[in-house]
Amino acid sequence: MSTRTPIEVDIIVEPGVSQQSQPAALEYQGERHFFDLVQYGECLGFQMRDQEKAVACALGGYVFIEVPCWVPLNTVAQNALNELKQRFG
Repeated sequence: MSTRTPIEVDIIVEPGVSQQSQPAALEYQGERHFFDLVQYGECLGFQMRDQEKAVACALGGYVFIEVPCWVPLNTVAQNALNELKQRFG
């Protein structure tokens, strides 16, 4: 089921930045993506939207990287670069 809203991601990394051959889309996943929270409701809706983003990115030629909330924000960039290096060498 599609939410039919435009796809937005947190960060786009263009080819050449870390020697990858295709662009990457990074998405920081807050607690609401994993836990039901009173202020946001059930996490299922967020998880479905995350799947839509992953599919849309793949269809658009982007590597989709999800960064969970337990990764410290000050290490997100380094963790993303490490994942790109693992994928592209």
